[in-house]
Amino acid sequence: KEYLKNETILKDVLKINESNIDALRILRDFYVWKKDWDSAYEVEKRIRRFIKTDEENRRFVGIRYEQTLTLFQNRFSQSTDKIIDNLKEIISEDKRFIPAYILLAQTYIKMNKLNEAGRVYGRGYTKTGHIEFLLKMEDLYINKGDPGAILKIYQRVLDLSPKDHLITFLYARLCLRLEIID
Repeated sequence: KEYLKNETILKDVLKINESNIDALRILRDFYVWKKDWDSAYEVEKRIRRFIKTDEENRRFVGIRYEQTLTLFQNRFSQSTDKIIDNLKEIISEDKRFIPAYILLAQTYIKMNKLNEAGRVYGRGYTKTGHIEFLLKMEDLYINKGDPGAILKIYQRVLDLSPKDHLITFLYARLCLRLEIID
């Protein structure tokens, strides 16, 4: 339970042998536990120099996302460009990382760039096929006062996969929500 002492010991070990993977991993996990995302990110970058696995790539993307989420929550107005750049890099690193698409769209919504947010949701749906993006687009276009756009999107999706019962259900749900009885 002597966390500061243990952190100092790990840093001393890394001064002696900077490629000690076990010490790097323990130190990274310690920073993740502390939610010190900047330090965890720096340590994970060092780990990635030595280990290039899918698991480490996922950890790197996750830590980078948490670092960006903290920026979004705490210093949004001062960091919008950095937030957008980080999220675009995360998406280019892992095209199927759903939270990055959603946070990027939320960033655009907060900046009142609703068309950009719609494009991000559309790209997210195209890359991942996750229905969360359709639901987010519903809310976006209804709140924007353009429900015709989401109806057209559902029509295109249904044309591509007419036997997808979930999409049919979501489309029917949208029609009820918009009070389109026919």
